Amino acid sequence: MKRSSLDTSTANTALIPALAHIKVHPLSRFQRRAAPFRQPAEVGYFSYDASRSLRVNCDSALKFFHPPPLDGVSNNLSSGFEDSAPIRYIARASVVENLDSLLATLKTTSDSQTSLLTANDRGDGRPRFCTWRGIMTKILTAPYSSDTWELRASLHKGTLYIMEDPLISRASDGFSETDRGKKMTYWGYRFEGLSTLDHDPSTLDPDALHAAEVDRVQTGVVDTHIQFCSVIKTRIGDHDIFMGAEVDCLLPNADASSAKQQPSESTSKPATSPSATSKLRQHRYVELKTHRKIQSQSQNSSFLKQKLFKTYFQCFLAGIPRIIVGFRDDKGFLTKLKEYKTLEIPRMARNELQGEEGGAWDPAVCINFGEQVLSTLWKCLAQRNQELCREGEVEGWQVVYRVRMKNGSASFDGRSAGSQSRGGARGSWRGGASGASGAKSLMSAVNEDAEVVISDGIVGDDELIFVPKDN
Repeated sequence: MKRSSLDTSTANTALIPALAHIKVHPLSRFQRRAAPFRQPAEVGYFSYDASRSLRVNCDSALKFFHPPPLDGVSNNLSSGFEDSAPIRYIARASVVENLDSLLATLKTTSDSQTSLLTANDRGDGRPRFCTWRGIMTKILTAPYSSDTWELRASLHKGTLYIMEDPLISRASDGFSETDRGKKMTYWGYRFEGLSTLDHDPSTLDPDALHAAEVDRVQTGVVDTHIQFCSVIKTRIGDHDIFMGAEVDCLLPNADASSAKQQPSESTSKPATSPSATSKLRQHRYVELKTHRKIQSQSQNSSFLKQKLFKTYFQCFLAGIPRIIVGFRDDKGFLTKLKEYKTLEIPRMARNELQGEEGGAWDPAVCINFGEQVLSTLWKCLAQRNQELCREGEVEGWQVVYRVRMKNGSASFDGRSAGSQSRGGARGSWRGGASGASGAKSLMSAVNEDAEVVISDGIVGDDELIFVPKDN
């Protein structure tokens, strides 16, 4: 099979010129009214079962929120971690998820406006992106983060697909492989298990509810193969975005804010009308997080600037209206549960961080930065693909481009994809927040050269091809 002349070895990747650089700093460039943001709408969903088999438009893996009592037993996040007879912790291998499950779900949608795979061009001229919520979170939070990351992007039949680099993302951060790191990872999963039930607790009689509560503590298994994902359609600026986003759980019917919006049948069964079910229950989705209990002002500031900042964008992008944080002690016992309304978080952070060095993060800066990354990425790939087609480089091939964050700066550059290298501030889902003047980076040391780099690509290896073969 003939390689494209764009193919490069790892040793030569530094010599390949970047297609574009997007500087993060100064942040004042993005301090303005936020780009328009469309309220996220669920257009489909899917579940993975214990064998990691995909079940499209099935919500069998979706659980119901039911908080545990803080009694010294039901709130022990370490329970089951070391049990071996039977094993109560089944962890799947750390791998980068391709887009197959997301695309398989989008294929089934009956809404012609949400279907990615029925036509090359809808005729409205808007760019389309297909990716995971976690990737969009990385991009939007980059202005206030020191994280580095590397992605792969491909423009195929009018849709731009983005996924993580499978090779680089397999590398461990070190701490997660330590005994302490493994236990803390387990605590997060165990919190979900101790805070949810398979069936709506509002439909269970007292005896059945008590039995379910005891079972999740004494015999509950943490199996990370099982997962429920919502498929979301949203828009930033002129860019339609289709995302897959994991959802931790659902509020019981009795706790939902509007009785008239309740589904007519249990959501623990596969749904026969995905679009109707989605509209009824999306406002009941809940994000669960754990965090060390806060005992000082500095710890509270760190929580607001880091954990709650990223969690806010995870939920904002997916239309998840509430976050429940389980605060724990150093021994892994829950000490308090606190609910945060997603749309209230920016104002809360701004008020509580007022007067502190660095101040609060500005969601408008993040949305505007993300909009620029998407715009630049689309223009670069569309232009480069046209050039390659004219040059006869990629006829019948798929080109995969590299997008990497360099210490706070986004770029598109030229490493081979096949190489072994590695608005809502005002309480709504719409854009329109004004940029706060004089905002500074929340990081103690700001890298003024941080940028996102977009670079040239080549035909990807099988492992990196993430557009379905039949498309």
